[in-house]
Amino acid sequence: MDSPCIDAGDPASSFNDEPEPNGDRINLGAYGNTEEASKSPGDINPPTISNVRQSPEIVPENQPVTVYANITDENGIAEAIISYSVDNGASWQNITMSLAENGYAAQIPGFPEGTTVYYKIIAYDYTGNYTMSGNFDEYYVYTVVPEFPAYYIFLSVILLLTMLYCF
Repeated sequence: MDSPCIDAGDPASSFNDEPEPNGDRINLGAYGNTEEASKSPGDINPPTISNVRQSPEIVPENQPVTVYANITDENGIAEAIISYSVDNGASWQNITMSLAENGYAAQIPGFPEGTTVYYKIIAYDYTGNYTMSGNFDEYYVYTVVPEFPAYYIFLSVILLLTMLYCF
């Protein structure tokens, strides 16, 4: 049963006669604090995803990227998935994340230079609640760079010329 009256009574009122799970709060209405009271929906909280990070941060061509995340839930994590797209979200590939020392981890394969990779993390708990990293419409993004970017060459030449000029 789904009602805004469940667990909406006065927090100071007794709820001891309500059946479990009772939300530790009395229901509103005639059946509040009775054996006929509607049960609380139970676990309605989705997992929490935090501290999402990737290695390497700057991704050279054909380099796999390992994504880490802390994923927690009061009743445990049933499944954690990283979903990635290389075609601007037209299609998505899923990889199951594994429990690792630093939380959950999965590896996105390497791609050619110039590829933009969008990814998100989806986590499910054992009661069917789920969440997605970001706000269901936000993604983590990286673009694959050349193995030795041209700006490094430019900076090296400038540094060399500066050293020759100063000495």
